[in-house]
Amino acid sequence: MTAREIPVVDLAPFRHGDATARSAVAAELDHAFREVGFASIVGHGVPQELIDRLMAVTAAFFALPAEEKARSVSATRHPNRGYQPMGNESLNRTYGGADGAAPPDLFEAFTIGPVGRPDDEYHRSHAAGRYFEPNDWPEAPVELEAVWTEYYLALEGVADLVMSVFATALGLPADHFVPSTDRHITALRSLHYPPTDVAPLPGQMRIGEHTDFGSITVLLADDTPGLQVALGDGPDADWIDVTPPPGAFVVNVGDLLSEWSNRRWRSTRHRVAPVALDRSRTSWAFFHHPNPDAVIRTLPECDTGAPPVLTEPVTAGEYLWRKLEALSV
Repeated sequence: MTAREIPVVDLAPFRHGDATARSAVAAELDHAFREVGFASIVGHGVPQELIDRLMAVTAAFFALPAEEKARSVSATRHPNRGYQPMGNESLNRTYGGADGAAPPDLFEAFTIGPVGRPDDEYHRSHAAGRYFEPNDWPEAPVELEAVWTEYYLALEGVADLVMSVFATALGLPADHFVPSTDRHITALRSLHYPPTDVAPLPGQMRIGEHTDFGSITVLLADDTPGLQVALGDGPDADWIDVTPPPGAFVVNVGDLLSEWSNRRWRSTRHRVAPVALDRSRTSWAFFHHPNPDAVIRTLPECDTGAPPVLTEPVTAGEYLWRKLEALSV
């Protein structure tokens, strides 16, 4: 890995290897997230056939007329459910961009939350908030619900695997994070950036500069360029392009995992720049987020005496809702 590359990490030895192989993978991922906060992962075990079906059914949904897509706007206006038309969100506002007045991003989106959860006391509790509300599935394409549900469940396995790698890197049992993530409130969101011949507004991005909110994000994207990662802090940071190898996911650290690790792992700024505007771009982000009542504070294994990023411990649910409220334009 050079200073201007996103590393590629093969998870197959962690999935199938012995303790030595697992430790080697953990050290490699640990280094990547200390240095950059991003990595491409291969050997993740998700079948390409499922990815192909996901891409096809999502393309069919976004190709529908606007009025048909609008039928899937969340009936309860939940910010993490259903269809979101173009121009309604600005990710840079969640990062304090332009004093909360950054221009809208150039995408439309479709989002689901947890699937297959029981209707029990925990999932109906006050602490659970609105995170387990039903999903707003479109009437067409008819196969979208089944394909997205299958993919969501497959990505749960990938996220669990990556969190096990993180625990191993800290010398903890591989299942250390399970009690904090076994009732996670992850959103799966597809972002579609339509082609355009209209010049963006000053400072406008396909998706604005921001950090992700939760533990990790597992991203799948087509081959249209645009995703960029900041190297360094401040306004003068260099931005590098992210071009994962075929079949790879891009994984990055979110704010809460960075807090858990006392900033050992970087929650890195990223954006989708307004390049190749004559081409559509579609991505699928699995925003893995801990249980709503999980209290996020520095792990003892990462306590260096430095002050935490957050001024006081916060629950994962409280933190996410603050960010979602900042999204709307």
